[in-house]
Amino acid sequence: MMDSPLKDWLFVIGIKDGGYNGNGNHATFHARKPGGESFGSIFCRRVQDATVGYVAPDGRFFCRGWGDVWEGDIEITPSDPQNIGELVAARLAPMAICNTDASYLLTAPNDP
Repeated sequence: MMDSPLKDWLFVIGIKDGGYNGNGNHATFHARKPGGESFGSIFCRRVQDATVGYVAPDGRFFCRGWGDVWEGDIEITPSDPQNIGELVAARLAPMAICNTDASYLLTAPNDP
């Protein structure tokens, strides 16, 4: 594995009540540095439900967010006491295809 600032980090998610606008729950993303005793929050500006952090053998960082695969990095923010870092990533690929046309509204010829 190539050296990566995220090598041997452990990523977990939590659930925060209230959601984005007070409606429902959403995931929170946390990490622990190697040898660390506690987890710190990862600030996610663009993807509010980032989960499943993974560092590939070549050093690239991937996560899941909004049902898609994202690639990027965790920018370490030592000056931010509330967050261990900030997710800096771009959407790489969808994990599913969403049909956006109105074909589901059509009825079969034999339907009443």
